[in-house]
Amino acid sequence: MLPAANRLRRSGDIRATVRRGRRAGRDAVVVHARSCPPERSARPDALTGPRTSGSSTQVPTSKQVITPPQATKPTQATKPPQVAFVVSKAVGGAVVRNAVARRLRAAMAARLTRLPADSQWVVRALPPAATASWASMGAQVDAALDRLIPLGPRAGR
Repeated sequence: MLPAANRLRRSGDIRATVRRGRRAGRDAVVVHARSCPPERSARPDALTGPRTSGSSTQVPTSKQVITPPQATKPTQATKPPQVAFVVSKAVGGAVVRNAVARRLRAAMAARLTRLPADSQWVVRALPPAATASWASMGAQVDAALDRLIPLGPRAGR
């Protein structure tokens, strides 16, 4: 099972990865990949300044120098790679689709360390995935990942 941080859940992100990302197709799977810029986040204390204890306000005397809180640049927060799965009715009935999705989830969970941070991945099962063996499915996922890593600019279009 994939950790919660590694699940790509928003349909807009999945759609963008499939439409604008790179892709590598094999017999039973197609892997779509997209690198995303890291989110910018500011430290909370950079916005509020130093905390003072108590409710009294201090009035500066003539000899005290008041320095404004230092504004810091936002830090780059990296996200772990996120993965989603698409298994359509063309693959088979509900039982077959769930079995294929479980196999793909396990295959990608074992390969999360290979995926770069700040990337989004969509693994789409094709109809031959219903009859593909575990070894074949793993080999096809590996071949697709080998083609897509490192994520570079999209060639062609």
